[in-house]
Amino acid sequence: MKYLGVALVLFIVILENINDNIMSVCVKIKYDNLQRVCRF
Repeated sequence: MKYLGVALVLFIVILENINDNIMSVCVKIKYDNLQRVCRF
């Protein structure tokens, strides 16, 4: 059962890293004046 907790933590960390990458791409797109592509 304790492996489940470890897996959950790793999953959350990976998701946060992916989200950071998406947000940085979003910012780059916005600076390229393509706001319609990335609207949050």
